[in-house]
Amino acid sequence: MNQPLAYIHPGAKIATNVVIEPFSTIHNDVKIGSGTWIGSNVTIMEGARIGKNCRIFPGAVISAIPQDLKFEGEDSLTVIGDNVTIRECATINRGTKAYGKTQIGNNCLIMATAHVAHDCVIGDNVIIGDHTTIFAGTKIYSDCCVGSHCNIDASVVIGADGFGFSPDENGVYSKVPQIGNVIIEDHVDIGAATTIDRATLGSTIIKKGVKLDNQIQIAHNVVIGEHTVIAAQTGIAGSTKIGKYCQIGGQVGIVGHIT
Repeated sequence: MNQPLAYIHPGAKIATNVVIEPFSTIHNDVKIGSGTWIGSNVTIMEGARIGKNCRIFPGAVISAIPQDLKFEGEDSLTVIGDNVTIRECATINRGTKAYGKTQIGNNCLIMATAHVAHDCVIGDNVIIGDHTTIFAGTKIYSDCCVGSHCNIDASVVIGADGFGFSPDENGVYSKVPQIGNVIIEDHVDIGAATTIDRATLGSTIIKKGVKLDNQIQIAHNVVIGEHTVIAAQTGIAGSTKIGKYCQIGGQVGIVGHIT
């Protein structure tokens, strides 16, 4: 059901059973899957591809052009999967020629006023808290959770597989499945190109108020306590637990399985 007070460009392709509430704007070259609800005052711009049974709440802006001065108007997309909820005033920018699209997986929750920048890839079943900013080119793998008021800088990778391999009797290594996730609590800052691996089982946990510099490696099942700060190029091996209010300098190496 399309409200007469909503604007829908003739070039938009809207599936059956889509509800578009008053004062929303749907631009050209937009596709919206069946069963999706678009709240009032939503703006969906060119290049948006929105899946089935999504809910987009008032004030959200989907597929605006990137905040990147190198962007030259090239064709690019914002691809949003099925069963995604995007809350009030969240913003998701479309991709650039570097990657071609910004992608949100299935069953994700993007909370109010969160921002996902160009060329990000968000996996299935991811939660991003309110007032959180995900900068350009960041990848968050499936099943991870990012809290509220976080800043995730450019090219961060959250939830990639941990470095888990097991040798057989011939010394040939086989990959150990990494089926856990990463939990980032509230008010966490993560610097550019930092990587945080998913747990083998359970969760890798970055607790509230933690500040991580650029190019840090955090391995599977690590726990970093509240309000700890870690400087650039530090590596923390698997299953290590670091307490609250710690200060760790640059280029530090911490072995695994210690507390």
